[in-house]
Amino acid sequence: MPLFSILITDDQSADLPERVSENIRSFKAAHPGEQHVLFGEAELSEFIAAHFDAEVLSAFRTLRPYTYKADLAKYCLLYERGGVYADLSYEFLRGVPREKGRLSVFRDLLSSTPWDTSLGVVAAPMRHRAMAKAIELVCANVKREYYGPTALCPTGPTLFGKAIAMTCDPEDLIVG
Repeated sequence: MPLFSILITDDQSADLPERVSENIRSFKAAHPGEQHVLFGEAELSEFIAAHFDAEVLSAFRTLRPYTYKADLAKYCLLYERGGVYADLSYEFLRGVPREKGRLSVFRDLLSSTPWDTSLGVVAAPMRHRAMAKAIELVCANVKREYYGPTALCPTGPTLFGKAIAMTCDPEDLIVG
């Protein structure tokens, strides 16, 4: 399964901080033999344009906060390719547990709703229905300009947890 991370920044030429480079090394070491790809905004836009319809690309381009763009891109990458996504702030001591057909997720401790689910580390099989639902929900939120009561609502943990609740049974999940 591929390994993904995302870095959207205004300074495209900057070298990665050493701590971030160490985290990427730990991610790769915890998942030996799997290729890691670090996506920037331009690569994400190209990927979405190549694999999704105009509505998804328009939503990606419309979203202003980089975190919101990254959230939609995570859903798209995991839906189209499957694999493991990790934010650059995570250091890995061991690999993410994975089983065929199951989604590996972690509960969000900053819960604004009972179903919030972290997007910091996620493993998904290709074409998982929760990712498809998350993409659909983000596009709907962009279209109706919905921001919700917290910043977690339009694209993040609140939306992701909702997508999981709408599409998965408990046995479909590995929850950390």
